[in-house]
Amino acid sequence: MLAARPLAARTLARSSFIHTPPYVRRWKQTSSEPPAPPVESSPDAAEAVPLEKLSRPLGVTRKPSAIPQSWEEKKADMLDYDKHIERRRHLVKEASRGYFQDYHALRHHEGKTWIAPNSLIREDKALYYPDVAGVSLTPQETTHSTSILEGRISIVSMISTTRSEEHAKSFTALALEAHQWNPLFRYVQINLQENPLKGFLVSLFLSSIRTRTPVHLQPTYLVSRQNMEYLREPMGMVNKHIGYIYLVDENCKIRWAGCGFATEDEDLSLQNCARVLLKRLSKGQDVSTGPDTITPDDGSLSSP
Repeated sequence: MLAARPLAARTLARSSFIHTPPYVRRWKQTSSEPPAPPVESSPDAAEAVPLEKLSRPLGVTRKPSAIPQSWEEKKADMLDYDKHIERRRHLVKEASRGYFQDYHALRHHEGKTWIAPNSLIREDKALYYPDVAGVSLTPQETTHSTSILEGRISIVSMISTTRSEEHAKSFTALALEAHQWNPLFRYVQINLQENPLKGFLVSLFLSSIRTRTPVHLQPTYLVSRQNMEYLREPMGMVNKHIGYIYLVDENCKIRWAGCGFATEDEDLSLQNCARVLLKRLSKGQDVSTGPDTITPDDGSLSSP
């Protein structure tokens, strides 16, 4: 009979096997090379990936109206099968998002998700800017964005935080300097606060906002609590902490859009696109034609 191993030796061998990590045991048995270390993504690596230009028109297909929907229209929307499926897909997508996902996205390009186009989106491909209701600074009453946008060339800034206000200023400084006194031009600021508590706090500081806003811009500054849950994706507003800027024509169609901090070319592009639309409107030309057409660089937005 073979001699039994000493108890201390058997205990040492068993304990060394138990406390050895599984991947180390497999490496010792199957490979002579050490396992590769895990690859970790870093913010610097994400910053190295260049952003792409806006590849689709933003907005909604239904023409906006300041008149509230009738019961029949609301009923038709609730019974529409395609819209029901679209809402379900949206809810499933939102359920998979982390609570701090918007904050984490700020580490990459400071939350910027696309580069604004160098040219106007064609009228036949452009979509509508939805109606947003809010309280204007002066007079302090409920106002609809559609009532302000119709018949004018407008730049609309969607802001919700101090950071998003800085985003909007980086885009609109040149355009306002050039066009703010044009009677056919409007600069609309919509302070969107979907959170009820935050919206209540903002309403308490309306006097402070009014003090910081120039007098001629107060009638077109709206503080809104409207729920934009199902409009964020069509509008490209994927991050609640980022400012979004839209150039809207006299028919309430979005002809240009930007987000985050403006690059060296984006603010100039907004100024030029606004100038073209203002010139066409003053001449009474059709916005989709005319000698002042900017040649678009993005075929998906400009191809006939």
